[in-house]
Amino acid sequence: MISELVATSWLALMGSLVLTLSEGTSMQRRARAFAALPIGLSLNVTATSVCLGLGLGFQPLLPVILVAALTAVLLRRTSERRDLCEVLSALFESQITSLAIVALLGIAIQPILTNDSYLLIEYGRWLEGDHIALTTRFFADWPLNAMHLQAWAPKLGADYLVFVLAGAGLSGVFAAFEIVFKANNWSTRATVLFAAFLAGQVATTYMLRAQAGLLNSHAVCAGFLCLAVALADRRDPATGRRTGVVLVALLASGLALTRMEGLILSALVMAFLVALSPVKRRDLIVLGLVGVCAPAPYYLRLATASEAGSVLSPSRILMTLAGSFLFLVTLWVVTHPRARLLVARFSLLALPVVALVACLLHPDSALESLTTLVGNALATGNWGTLWWWLLPATVVVTLAPNPTGEQQAWIALLAALLALLAFLGALRQFPYRLGWGDSGNRMLVHVAPVFVLYTARWAQYRRNTVETESENGDRYALGAMTDQPQTRENHGL
Repeated sequence: MISELVATSWLALMGSLVLTLSEGTSMQRRARAFAALPIGLSLNVTATSVCLGLGLGFQPLLPVILVAALTAVLLRRTSERRDLCEVLSALFESQITSLAIVALLGIAIQPILTNDSYLLIEYGRWLEGDHIALTTRFFADWPLNAMHLQAWAPKLGADYLVFVLAGAGLSGVFAAFEIVFKANNWSTRATVLFAAFLAGQVATTYMLRAQAGLLNSHAVCAGFLCLAVALADRRDPATGRRTGVVLVALLASGLALTRMEGLILSALVMAFLVALSPVKRRDLIVLGLVGVCAPAPYYLRLATASEAGSVLSPSRILMTLAGSFLFLVTLWVVTHPRARLLVARFSLLALPVVALVACLLHPDSALESLTTLVGNALATGNWGTLWWWLLPATVVVTLAPNPTGEQQAWIALLAALLALLAFLGALRQFPYRLGWGDSGNRMLVHVAPVFVLYTARWAQYRRNTVETESENGDRYALGAMTDQPQTRENHGL
C-alpha cells in the first residue's frame, strides 16, 4: 500500500503543478483537488510514450524530472508571496485528496486480478527491462497507461499497482461532476441528493463497484473521458470564454494511450471541444502538438513492427493518426467560426456512419455483437438497474424542444461513443459475448459516466432556460472568437 501512496503522491504533485500553471485559480478548489491525479497520470504516460517512441527506453526517474521542470517554471512565474501561499495551498489540497481516495480504496477493497491483469504486469516489466520489446505484437494488444505503472512497481517495492489507476479514474469522475454542478449552479441540497443517489447506484452496481479493485484500464479511461468532456464544456462564467484547452489536449493524449481504441476516443474528445464553440488557431496548435503529436511516436513505433493485434494494426494506426491530423488541418484552413463548428459536429457524426457501413459489411458479427451488448447492459452484464433508468433519462433530456448548439454537440458525442462500441463489435474476429467479462460490456464502463454527466448537465440547463429563456440561448458558440456572448439568433448547427 505504501508503494501505491508514493506513486499517487508524485502523480498528484505533477497534476497539481500543471493545473496551477494552466488554470491558476480560475478552477474551483474541489474540482482542482480531484483533477490533480488524473492530470498527473496523463502527463506521465504521455511523457513515457514519447521516450519509448523515440527509442529512449523506459525512464524510471521521469516523474522526478517532470516535477522538477514544472516547479522551476512555476517558481519563475510566481513572484508574490501571496501567490506562493495560494499555490502551496492548492498543492496540499490535491495531495490530501488524492492520497485519501487511494488509501480508502486500498483499505476497503481487495485487488481483482484477471488473466488480462497478469499480462499487463508481465508486459509492464518488459517495458522496464528492454524497450526493444516494443517492436513485438503484444504491445498492439495492451494499453500503455496500465503497463507503464507496472514497470514502476518493482522500483517502489511492489509486485503491481492497481489502486492508482482506480483512484485516478474515480478522481476524474468526481472532478467532472464538480465542474458541471458549479457550471449549472446546483443548490447544495440538489447536489447532495444527486450525489447520494449516484453513490447508492455505484454501491449496488457490480460492474461499477468492481472497477475500484480491477487491475485494468476501464476505470481510468472513464475518468479521463469524463473529465475531458467536462473541461471541454467549461467556460469562464464571467466572460463565457473557453478555458482548459491545454488540459483537454493532455487528457486526449492520455486517452490515446489508455485503451487500444484510445486514438479514436482522443479524436472524439478533440472534435467535441471544437464542436461546442469555435477555436482559435493557437488552440489548434495545442491540440495538434499535445493531443496528436505526443502519442504519435509510440504508435508509429508499434506500426513499424508490422504486427496486428486484435484491435490495432499498422494500417489502422496510420489511418487514425492521419484522420486526426486531417481534421486539425481542415480546421486550420477553414477560418469562418460557424464553418469550423459544422466541420467538428459533422466529424462527430461521421463515426456513426462508418459504424453503419461496418455493420452492413459484417452483418452477422454486427447483429450478434449488438444484441449481446444490449442484453448485457439490461440483464446479463451485472449492471443492475443502471441502464434501465439512464437510457430513458437520456432520451427524455434529448427530446426536449429547441436544443441549443451545445446540446447538439453533446448528443453527437454520445452517438459517436455508442457507434464506436458497435463499430468495434462488427470488426471483431469473435463477436461480443454474454456475461460481465465481455470486452464490450466492460467498455460500457467508459461511457456510463458521460451519459450521467450529460443528463445532469442538460436537465438542469433546461430548467434554467425555461426560467430565463430571454437571456440564455446558446451561450458560448461564437464568444471564444468575438469575446461576445452568443444569442439564440446566431447560434450554430
